[in-house]
Amino acid sequence: MGDVDKAQGSTDIIRLPRMMGRWLLLKRLARGGMGDVYLAASTGIEGAERPCIVKTVRRDQAGDKSMVIRFLDEFRVQAQLNHPGVAQVMEAVVGDEGEPYAVVEFVEGRSIAEAQHRANQLGFRIAWPEAVAIVLEMAQSLEHVHTRQGLDGGALRIVHRDLSPQNVMVGFSGEVKVIDFGTARGANRRCRTVGGVVYAKPGYIAPEVSRGEVGDGRVDLYALGIMLWELASGRSFLGPDPHRHLQLVAEGRMPVPAVAATCSAPEVLDEIIARLTANKPEHRYATSQGAVGDLAKLMAMAPPSNDGIRGTRPRISRLLHNLWPTEPDRTRAEFSRLLRGAKERLTVNTPLRDAAAMTPTRNSSAQIIDVLRGTHYRLLKLVASSEEAEVHEAEHAELGRRSILKVLPSALAASPAALERFRNEGKALARLSHPNIVALHEVGTAGDGRPYIAMERVNGETLANCIRREGAVDALQAMHIVKQLLRGLQAAHREGILHLDLKPDNVLLAKDNSIRIVDFGMSSVVRDAGVTPSRSGKDAITVNGTPEYMAPEQVLGSRVDSRTDVYAVGCILFELLTGHPIFERSSRIAQLGKHLHDAPISLRDRAPGKSFSPAMQAIVEKALQKSPSERFASAQMFLEALEEAEQIPARQRTMRVRAAVTVGAFAVLGLGLVVGQASRPSQSVSVQATTMPSAGSLATTGTPFVAPAPSTVRPQVAPTAQVRGSTPRR
Repeated sequence: MGDVDKAQGSTDIIRLPRMMGRWLLLKRLARGGMGDVYLAASTGIEGAERPCIVKTVRRDQAGDKSMVIRFLDEFRVQAQLNHPGVAQVMEAVVGDEGEPYAVVEFVEGRSIAEAQHRANQLGFRIAWPEAVAIVLEMAQSLEHVHTRQGLDGGALRIVHRDLSPQNVMVGFSGEVKVIDFGTARGANRRCRTVGGVVYAKPGYIAPEVSRGEVGDGRVDLYALGIMLWELASGRSFLGPDPHRHLQLVAEGRMPVPAVAATCSAPEVLDEIIARLTANKPEHRYATSQGAVGDLAKLMAMAPPSNDGIRGTRPRISRLLHNLWPTEPDRTRAEFSRLLRGAKERLTVNTPLRDAAAMTPTRNSSAQIIDVLRGTHYRLLKLVASSEEAEVHEAEHAELGRRSILKVLPSALAASPAALERFRNEGKALARLSHPNIVALHEVGTAGDGRPYIAMERVNGETLANCIRREGAVDALQAMHIVKQLLRGLQAAHREGILHLDLKPDNVLLAKDNSIRIVDFGMSSVVRDAGVTPSRSGKDAITVNGTPEYMAPEQVLGSRVDSRTDVYAVGCILFELLTGHPIFERSSRIAQLGKHLHDAPISLRDRAPGKSFSPAMQAIVEKALQKSPSERFASAQMFLEALEEAEQIPARQRTMRVRAAVTVGAFAVLGLGLVVGQASRPSQSVSVQATTMPSAGSLATTGTPFVAPAPSTVRPQVAPTAQVRGSTPRR
């Protein structure tokens, strides 16, 4: 018998596990005044199940029409948000039995409230850089929430209004996600809040809301400032009497105390908190973007952690792992156990049937007007079609959210190889959650038996289209793109997933200059020992990948590992910098042979009109080594090398300034000696010549020396200079 969930004050009994639409309810996590929250699993493709959250309206309130409208409003607002810092809504519907429910992304982590409580239990003080890192991520999310536009281009005017530590999740991978938009204001809500009624937690309510005013996005900024203060101070801002607290806040008699000195932070931390929590809205930041800029500058002042970590997300990830050392392995094991037990009791995966061909009808504007049978998706436009998949722009009928729907063509629905590739992509995306990897909404099987994958719709274009149109990009832009690509790969490799088909066509460049990795159909699950691609016969050559970007070991069918993806990223970086692939396009077999035997042409020779730093040339050469052992050992090491190269110009400018200051100081000293001697007419003047200090003498004082004539001095970084983690070339 499954677990029994007895509704409080009701004779209703919900037995678990239980199917609700395409979702398998495994365990109740919480019960609120409006409904219940369950841990659930997606279904549709065997092996692609992933955890998710299902929220339901309590059965004893399901007949209350206004309650149902309020419930669906929460997800109608949240579904319009498409940002890594907001938990994604997968579905919100009224089920066949009249039960309203919503499905939301599962965040593998804890709320800020839980992290604060855990830190207090352990006697652990959250350091100010970690506090700022969390709030910086939240501020970036709020910028998206406050400025989001609808499909018609009109402002949605979304304000969360209940931002608090309970409503922000912090992931073990370092992500921060805002959740629970139940009281959010938005232009697409069907139900309006009663004037004068405050739905929020007292400690985070802005002064204008306490005074009965409506407020705008700056009420969220006030809550953001209070949360920053609490994280940095390690204590609650709310006093023992919530009503008195709200009265003092409304009257402007509840200032936020300074905290920087108590946590060894720069004074600017207090300035940022004061501006976020100002009593009058006009004295706060006008937008979240202003707060993002100041928080980012403060983060740049933070010292590295004891193990050298500087990045925002790595700091957050390390904090969570310090607080919960055994996670997330324990929660993953529990999910696997619950899912396994549920499958033993229920039939949850619909077998793939022979697919009947679905012939969409088109109008004169080439808009597809069909609904994909057995789903909630209206197919709006055919984006791409190939032998392997049909890609549609689609709209969720209930949520009104645009998605990209990838559907297996009818002719391939019975092909084991095609199904395996399609399942691979679903399985990989089900395990990954990262801002630089396309977000998965759901995996399922349509009514005609064809599997489909619903993913986020990215407003942008492929990197391949960008290169074809613009040609080469400048080095800073190339590094910005490739660093994001490497961060996404880091997340995949941590889960043991190799992409194995990285190329510009599989990288989406959004309008905001962020990137998403797509198409994990070739992906493999790998551990430290690597995997060996399968061959169809003893002497068969099976090209699994795209020849222009395939590493030598992949061409040979040898063992592949994370360094195989590193090689492909090196190819992409080369193409971004020069506007050309590393080898001229020719036949597939010739391309494969070049990757095996030919040394890549240098950046300067491929793009003679451009200049490249020696550090960049060294990085590209290392990424493209034929032997995996001579490449960067990981995406992380590749990323660190790029970040180091990015800092070289700033360091050189600093060195020049220091050298100039030193020379000036010596000149002033010499002038002072001359003036001093000249003021004594009765004595003979004896002045020693002032000479340029040597590099060695300046090094002993910590002042670098920069030679003014590069032609006569050996450059600091030679074209063959090694980068971090490199090995000498043989």
